[in-house]
Amino acid sequence: MQWTFYNPTPEDMQRARYEANGLRIAGKGQSPADTSPLTCLVGDRSYVAEVTLDLIGDAEGGLLLFYNPKAFVGIGFTPAQMKTFEYASELGWARKPMQTSSVRIRLTNDHNVVTFHYSHDEGRTWTLLDLRMEVSGIHHNVFGEFLSLRLGIYSAGQGSIRVRNFTYRAIA
Repeated sequence: MQWTFYNPTPEDMQRARYEANGLRIAGKGQSPADTSPLTCLVGDRSYVAEVTLDLIGDAEGGLLLFYNPKAFVGIGFTPAQMKTFEYASELGWARKPMQTSSVRIRLTNDHNVVTFHYSHDEGRTWTLLDLRMEVSGIHHNVFGEFLSLRLGIYSAGQGSIRVRNFTYRAIA
C-alpha cells in the first residue's frame, strides 16, 4: 500500500517521520476536515484495517474512510474522549469521555457498510462502536474531484500521534 497526505503541502511532508517503533505524525488543524490526513487507496470492496495510535501531547488521532474534507467517516481519540465522524461532521451526541494514550482501531468495510471497533489493550478485547455507517454515496457523482474513498489516518491538535502495527486484509 502506498500512503500519501491528502492534497499535500511541503509542510505536510515535514509532519511525518519514522521512529524506531512507528511513524510519528505531527498534528495539524483541529479535525479530519482541516488536517490533511495520511491516506492510501484500497482495491478491495470489503476489507478490515487495523492500526494502533499512540497519542503524544495534546493530540487527536483517528482512522477514517476519507474522500475529501467534505466527505469522510471515522472515529478519533483525544487523551480525554472519543469522537465519531459521519459525512464530514462530528456527531456531538456520540462523543464519549474516555481516558487514553494508546488505542487500537479496527475499521471493517463490508460492501460499503462500515463498522468500527476499538481496543485499549492492543486488541485482546474489543468494543464495537454502536453506529454503522453506509458509505456508497461517497463518490465522484456526489462530491466531484474524481477521487476514491481511501483509508486515512489523521493527526490534529498541538501534539502528535505515533502510528504502529497497521494491518490490512481483504474479506469475502
